[in-house]
Amino acid sequence: MTQVHSTAVVDPRAELDPTVSVGPFAVIGPFVRIGAGTSIGSHCVLEGRTTIGSEALARLSARLTRPEPRVALGEALRGIATAGLDISDGLTGDLGHILDASRVGARIEIGAIPRGDVLGSKLSSERALALECLLAGGDDYELCFTAAPADRERVTAAGRACDVAVTRIGVVTRESGLRVVDERGEPTASLPRSFDHFQ
Repeated sequence: MTQVHSTAVVDPRAELDPTVSVGPFAVIGPFVRIGAGTSIGSHCVLEGRTTIGSEALARLSARLTRPEPRVALGEALRGIATAGLDISDGLTGDLGHILDASRVGARIEIGAIPRGDVLGSKLSSERALALECLLAGGDDYELCFTAAPADRERVTAAGRACDVAVTRIGVVTRESGLRVVDERGEPTASLPRSFDHFQ
């Protein structure tokens, strides 16, 4: 029998295997399917047309609860990166801090932003949710940094030395503001809000 904590909210249309357990304050939406042996932790929110099993959830949960800070990469980028920080409050919000402090703008390409298989599959089936996760989702702790185009090889070498994939997702511009373009190069109409500690 599925074990659901009394404070959890599970939509009756969700499909949960009888061996699933749902922790305190978790929220499971109407079109969610959860496979055998999966344990949903406290405060987890699963929405949209999401299908997840214990292996995928364990991998995603480990990234959230035991992130690997990119300290070695940050040190390797000294003298190469011109600005940088970790993505803890969402890509657009944290990149916005760099742009504001540097009084510049940027153009980033959705198609170039690294993402896992689960999120990648949602870009076509549930685009709004996927974009919110990709652009505004926090607690990722990957590094977002800028570097001169002439230093591209040095950036690549730093990533290789630390065994961390480094991906160019856009360019810094003189014109202020952040512009995000889709896979066809079309600007996105609006950006999802990243976490803001002061609101």
